[in-house]
Amino acid sequence: KRQDDIIYEIQDVERSINEWQNKNPRMMLPEDPREEIMRLRIRRIEEQAALTLLAQRAVHQLQMRILRFLVILRFSMLALSVLNFVAAWYYYRNSPNELVFWLATGSKQFTCGLVYFVAYMVGYVIAKRWHPDKKSVKFKRLEYLCQRLTESISDFRVETEGLRTSAEETFEAIWGV
Repeated sequence: KRQDDIIYEIQDVERSINEWQNKNPRMMLPEDPREEIMRLRIRRIEEQAALTLLAQRAVHQLQMRILRFLVILRFSMLALSVLNFVAAWYYYRNSPNELVFWLATGSKQFTCGLVYFVAYMVGYVIAKRWHPDKKSVKFKRLEYLCQRLTESISDFRVETEGLRTSAEETFEAIWGV
């Protein structure tokens, strides 16, 4: 299954950073423009991930409202079911004991109570099918990865600061001036 383009883009940035960190620091400038370009790419990916997460949160809030409504609907169906079962029993309570069960279960109230109970069970199954969105989990991990990559760039810059050549030294080495 093809993933979102942003996943492939962050993999490309991660590979670029690894290749860049494996290069000789003496060939790098103190303010290397490649670092800034990688940071800009990471920042753009972070912004895209944040926008996607924001949209996912709105969808999640709507789903939670629907879930709450289903819970209320479910318990109202359960209450109506119990009420109809009690009404069926109450209507035939003065009948002979041998016939109370058969009369109550054959009544319209009992049938209606069964229908309400089935509606309760359908609502229960629907409510239990909810699960967290895999895409939002993936984008949260992506945000953490972006933060880690930015820190990696900063750490590498600090570690190799003394080994890097200045622009004047590079110019002198190339032109021999």
